[in-house]
Amino acid sequence: MQARLIQIFINLAGMMLLIIAYVLLACCLPQKGAVAPQVPIFMISLSYLFFFGGVVSALLALKCLFGRPTPQLFALLMWFSINILLYRMCLAILHIDGGFIGFLGNVESCFPISACMANFIFCLIITYLAIGSTLSLVLVTNNNHVPSRAWLISEAKI
Repeated sequence: MQARLIQIFINLAGMMLLIIAYVLLACCLPQKGAVAPQVPIFMISLSYLFFFGGVVSALLALKCLFGRPTPQLFALLMWFSINILLYRMCLAILHIDGGFIGFLGNVESCFPISACMANFIFCLIITYLAIGSTLSLVLVTNNNHVPSRAWLISEAKI
């Protein structure tokens, strides 16, 4: 049962990471007549940050969807989600209200969704990844059991 829950988490995490990667990579493309703002923490262009985040999300998504769930994968997912949560906390420390809303303005021009809704969905996905990867890492390391994709094959034969 635990292996099946972990596998469901990994598949959902892979799909959500693909969505994040698609949105970030689509939004890092330059807009006509617009200058990409600088990120206040790293002092780099927002397009570079979105490109880096999109590539990392895509690589993690491919590992989730096509790789074997290992403790290293759960640690990478936890690292990715905690880094984003820490970045959000740094924005709050700098008194930038609304978290990522100011940075998700390109989402409004690329997709029919408001920046507030994109921020809410993004925070839900990152929270899901943080909690799920932490719990999966605890389950896998306590039981020394790494689920395989063999149960998919056995259910397909039924």
